[in-house]
Amino acid sequence: MRLEMKGPRIRRGATLFAALAMIAFPALSMAGEPSETPVAVRVSFKDLDLSRPSDAAVFLSRLHDAALEACGGSVFSARGYISAIETSECFKGGMARAVEAIDAPKVAQLYLNASQSGR
Repeated sequence: MRLEMKGPRIRRGATLFAALAMIAFPALSMAGEPSETPVAVRVSFKDLDLSRPSDAAVFLSRLHDAALEACGGSVFSARGYISAIETSECFKGGMARAVEAIDAPKVAQLYLNASQSGR
């Protein structure tokens, strides 16, 4: 599975149609194989100030849910299925690229802390 970023870095104040629209998540088929069709999921942060830790955490949660959806799950999926998606290259690579694309230090720090603690 490969994710690509095209275009300029995304700055605060826009809709992150996002690090997820510009970064294509290869969707997983039911067999778990990557699809060649990229999936874009809109993640809005117009209402957030990403320099504030609490807003950065809200954004990271939204990004997590969008990546989950783009990779074939949802917040309503069975816990085991969610866990499997969260360990997939689709999810991990997409989250990493989206966090990098948004270029928000507080979001990056929270993401790094969560990644290191295994969450």
